[in-house]
Amino acid sequence: MLRTLTLALLAVVIAPGLALAEDADSPPRPAKEVIADLKSKDLDTRMQAVEDSARCHDSGVTSQLIRMLKEKDHEVRMAVIEALGHRQEKACRKKAASALSPRLKPLGANLQYEEEYALTIASLHALAQVSTIKSLMAFDLDENPETAKARLFAVANVPHKSAIETLIAFLSKGRKRGRNNQRQACVQALRYATGQKLGNDPDQWRRWWREVEKDFSFEFIANERAEKERLAAEKKAKQEEKKRRQEEKRRQREERRKKKEREGSGEDA
Repeated sequence: MLRTLTLALLAVVIAPGLALAEDADSPPRPAKEVIADLKSKDLDTRMQAVEDSARCHDSGVTSQLIRMLKEKDHEVRMAVIEALGHRQEKACRKKAASALSPRLKPLGANLQYEEEYALTIASLHALAQVSTIKSLMAFDLDENPETAKARLFAVANVPHKSAIETLIAFLSKGRKRGRNNQRQACVQALRYATGQKLGNDPDQWRRWWREVEKDFSFEFIANERAEKERLAAEKKAKQEEKKRRQEEKRRQREERRKKKEREGSGEDA
């Protein structure tokens, strides 16, 4: 059974970042205030504090968000997972990733938590920590193709040689175990990580990696990928605007047609 609700959420994974709103015009709230509100008994106050935490990159805020992963309210947990994906300070990113990665296995095993599972993958993708590679790769042959792909892409987003080497090893293993869908997703993830189109032959990928590993620039690839994503987003926005205008013109034509019909009907009467 496909996690249909998960698919929309996983769109975040290939996007430049998570979608938590930030008001750049206003200064971030003091960490002590945010932490106090995160501990509030009032649900709305806690939810607002979670949103505010996106611009408050304090270690104490991160620690409190991690504690809130145990919240009973589903919406709060979802907001917290997304907020953790927004951590910016190096130590906070590591702490957030260490808290989220062990949750993959229990969340993925229960359809009841499909939204949290998808968003956890998205946040781990954004955090891009070497320490999460092992957890992200720990899925089975029967893993949903979309979530398997998202996990592979999350690994591909880690700017470290072990990410590429892990993906190449997975591609090789997939050839022996018949992971056809997962192998194709792995090829796409390798292209995402490296910018290269070398097909599904792991030996070819190994040869290439041996030649370029020493001088390979993860920063260059990330910048190139971000530019492509920006252009793709602009193109999509233009297409949506064009579609909106076309629909508006059709609506106006339909209104004019109906008006003429009413006028004609009145004349006949």
